[in-house]
Amino acid sequence: DYAVGGGNLNAQTRPDGTFRLTEVTPGHYRLMVSSNNPGQQGSTSKSLDVPDHDVNDLVLFIGPGATIKGTVTADGGDLPEKLRIQLVPQLTMGFMGRMAQPVTTEADGTFQIPEVQPGTYEINVINIMGRPVQAGGFAGGQPPAVFFVGSIMAGSQDVTETGITVPEAAAGLEVAIRLDYRSGTISGRALDADNNPLPSAKIALVSADARKRDVDRYYKRGQSDITGMFRMSGVIPGDYLMII
Repeated sequence: DYAVGGGNLNAQTRPDGTFRLTEVTPGHYRLMVSSNNPGQQGSTSKSLDVPDHDVNDLVLFIGPGATIKGTVTADGGDLPEKLRIQLVPQLTMGFMGRMAQPVTTEADGTFQIPEVQPGTYEINVINIMGRPVQAGGFAGGQPPAVFFVGSIMAGSQDVTETGITVPEAAAGLEVAIRLDYRSGTISGRALDADNNPLPSAKIALVSADARKRDVDRYYKRGQSDITGMFRMSGVIPGDYLMII
């Protein structure tokens, strides 16, 4: 058991799978279960509200996890030949779940992530076939096209902003990811009060919507060069605040 500002309680299951935790202070907890028994490896975790009375007949499922199958498509540009799909557990009550191994998409944009444990995850999509940067600029003289994740659907539910939730005892989930190349690029120059360039100035771009400021995709950071010039690409269309 894990409680913010509190201590930990531990117990082992009996041969029949039952367990008992005593003297638990009422509150909100993260309950974690893991097994290393041969042929029964697995783990799970869940949020648990403990009231001021006993909690009985709590059932927990432990196993290899769910399989997430998905397809990636693209708007405004070509689908990259290879993409890395990564599930990042959302931080809950100071606890971050186990990260699933990243996978690479097939040529048609399909992918499959096995053994995903219950929890809520952000989905990162990375182009691993982008042209490398060379001295003096990008290979071929042009920077690689930049996309952002336009939408993520889990069945009929839009989970772009909330993250994808894998429930307990789920065998699998189907997801559809849409990439969008119609992103914005912001370039400019950082100057001081006397219009002198500010070299190596740290610059942050955050959403003007306070509800989105904890979402990584609405945050950009950069740094000016020796002339004060800076450039940020792959910006999702919307309203932002820029901080130097």
